Amino acid sequence: MAPIYTSIIIVLSIAGTFLSLYIFLKKRLRLPLICPLHGSCDVVINSEYSKIFGIPIEFLGILYYGAVASSYSLLWTTHFPSLIPSLILVNASALAFLFSLYLTGLQIWVIKHWCTWCLFSAGFCTTIFITSLLKLFL
Repeated sequence: MAPIYTSIIIVLSIAGTFLSLYIFLKKRLRLPLICPLHGSCDVVINSEYSKIFGIPIEFLGILYYGAVASSYSLLWTTHFPSLIPSLILVNASALAFLFSLYLTGLQIWVIKHWCTWCLFSAGFCTTIFITSLLKLFL
């Protein structure tokens, strides 16, 4: 297992967990998000597209990022034979990457506003996916 790739994935997953938790708490407490770079975070996170099957997307982010951080930490510390778990994690990160592309497309073409934090999360998903592929194949 390439430690640098695993470290990158764990750090980004922890950052993604905290970012998703920040959005989740601000939304639940009905407090405005501080949105850097003049984004329209509140418009995006309160849009009709902010839930899937009634589940807030930021809650799915907490679950996804938390599961990835936990799984890679466990694989790293236990020296578990990692091919099958790594394939599962690559597939999970691929789904998250594709879902983040979909959500970014919604911001651009449907909502016509963008959320800086959401774009950071999409960047985390993209980097986790690419890094998990590199880890698997290099």
